[in-house]
Amino acid sequence: MSLSRAGCLLLTVLVTGASGFLGAHVVNGLVREGATVHGTRRTPGKLPDFPVAQIAWHDVDLARSSGVGSIITDVRPDVVVHLAAYGARSTQRDPQQMFDVNVLGTWSLLQALGRSTRVVMAGTSAEYGPVSGPAHEDMRCHPTSLYGGTKHAAVVLATSFARQSDIPLVALRHYGPFGPGDDPHRVVPAVIAGLLKGGPLPPTRAAAL
Repeated sequence: MSLSRAGCLLLTVLVTGASGFLGAHVVNGLVREGATVHGTRRTPGKLPDFPVAQIAWHDVDLARSSGVGSIITDVRPDVVVHLAAYGARSTQRDPQQMFDVNVLGTWSLLQALGRSTRVVMAGTSAEYGPVSGPAHEDMRCHPTSLYGGTKHAAVVLATSFARQSDIPLVALRHYGPFGPGDDPHRVVPAVIAGLLKGGPLPPTRAAAL
């Protein structure tokens, strides 16, 4: 990772799923650090639910379009942050969409990458399945939801492809991120809203990220 004398990142970064909750926060952080940021989104014109930095947007459905290859060629990213996903929000329950976006979309992206491109991808804590006590990276994954299953399939596929193709790749299984733009049915925003109203706390139904 190169740094300028001012401490800014001298990197071109492509963020998939940049209009989503995690993606938009990552975009803002990268722009603050001085990176040149490009973002993909499935829905043309879609912007996050909170202010996001000015970046170059690319409208593409990773699972259904050959356009990802031309984006990689044009942008020539030093790093790809792969956050495009379906199933993390409480309203996203279509099984075919989960497979198409999480598995086929990841495969499409991997095939378009060059060997010099570093990749950081988001897995999910749902890959572990039900856990009693603290979780750790050496635990065996046994997802019990379609979202966790498709995300785990994507991580296994990506890590195997990266080893075979000598692509530097890191997969992160994050727990409970929250902040502006979060799904209101998830634990933290639901509890905050309930406390502000002074009433009983509502149950939450959203899948883990």
